[in-house]
Amino acid sequence: MAVHVRNISITAEAGRVLRRRYDAFRPLPGDTFALLFVAEYFYADGSTVEGFRPGYMAGPITTQGGFNDHWALAQLSDGLEFYFMPQFLWDPMSWYLIDKHIGFAMYSIEPVAHR
Repeated sequence: MAVHVRNISITAEAGRVLRRRYDAFRPLPGDTFALLFVAEYFYADGSTVEGFRPGYMAGPITTQGGFNDHWALAQLSDGLEFYFMPQFLWDPMSWYLIDKHIGFAMYSIEPVAHR
């Protein structure tokens, strides 16, 4: 079962982009909206895309079999919900911020001081 987190917010720009992606999401049976971690990005010839930074990509995932404890269900203050797999140990006492990487449709999720 996925962990349900509410100690998370999103920058205005990242929120606009993520909301557009979510609103355009047309799930097939068994699909859900998620942020998927992408560690590397290569061209077809195998060379690394210059300037790429690891991060989360928004899109559909198939949920057949459900989610295990490694997944989290994030609920933002505007009601948007999505699944993601934190790349670090989630601290329920910390606050986290989703931001958008410049130049790529990727997001970061990092601990921050609560505002």
